[in-house]
Amino acid sequence: MDHVKDVAAALRVVVTGGAGFIGYHLTRALRQRGDDVIVYDNMSGAGTERIRSLEGVDLAEDDILNAASLQAACRGAEVIYHFAAQVSVPYSMTEPCPDADINVKGTLNVLETARLVGAKLVFASSAAVYGHPKITPIPESHPLAPISFYGLSKACAELYCEMYSNAFELPITIFRLFNVYGPHCHGVVYDLLRRLHENNSHLQVLGRPDGSKDFIYVSDAIEAITAPLEHDKERGIEVYNIGSGLSSTIDSLVLGLCRVLHVNPTILFTGSSWAGDVTKGLRADLSKVRARFGWQPNTGIMEGLERTAEWFQTTIATKLELGGA
Repeated sequence: MDHVKDVAAALRVVVTGGAGFIGYHLTRALRQRGDDVIVYDNMSGAGTERIRSLEGVDLAEDDILNAASLQAACRGAEVIYHFAAQVSVPYSMTEPCPDADINVKGTLNVLETARLVGAKLVFASSAAVYGHPKITPIPESHPLAPISFYGLSKACAELYCEMYSNAFELPITIFRLFNVYGPHCHGVVYDLLRRLHENNSHLQVLGRPDGSKDFIYVSDAIEAITAPLEHDKERGIEVYNIGSGLSSTIDSLVLGLCRVLHVNPTILFTGSSWAGDVTKGLRADLSKVRARFGWQPNTGIMEGLERTAEWFQTTIATKLELGGA
């Protein structure tokens, strides 16, 4: 009976950016659910070849800026997860035009595709839309005041989502992701692991030790991201924060990784990070997503760091020593 139930619940799902960090984990989770999954990705990111090892996944290699190709790949889709994006805040501050092309025009192409094929859309936005928080923890009702072009492009994409939902009754769920980390990640945690691998006696860290962010382990984030699949195909648009609900200082993050790796380097904080970085106060208010889906994160920061460090040491460290990654 359980097998019949699983087959009946299977959906045809397209994941844009499915070869990326979160997209890869999402695709694995969807396949484990028994869904029919198509990954639409231009395969330009580091490590994207891992998606080819997943059984039962169809891969459409193209760019979200190619509207005709995207629409062809999404025919028959019931749900489109839109995770293809330009994700680097520093890059957006020096190259705002390609950032907007990918994150705004690309999202518009996905929205139009979802409208044409009649699919529900789940859009990966970012906590960067909030800018410097005026309220902590940050509720979804917080004003959008991005301080980076990346945050601006995500906020603009959200406005397009709202307009499409209102104009065409398109069902849309937006998840504002805070700092997601875990195996296959990029960003702060990966950068620290790589630096410690290269030199475990001296570590230079961008920013201030009291800088703080909300770090959410990837498997917890995926549980929230897939929650809408268990609910009816609703009309309208809803926005949810996805984070741990906790704030970790950069100092505690660094010390946690050092403890996991059993190293004791001399640590130097630079005092400044990068243009567009929100340095303090990032902590998600999770009351809305908890009330709607009954979801809450279960992986503590030390457990998550241990899992991520284990992946790095068994997978990435060897590649680095061989001159790859």
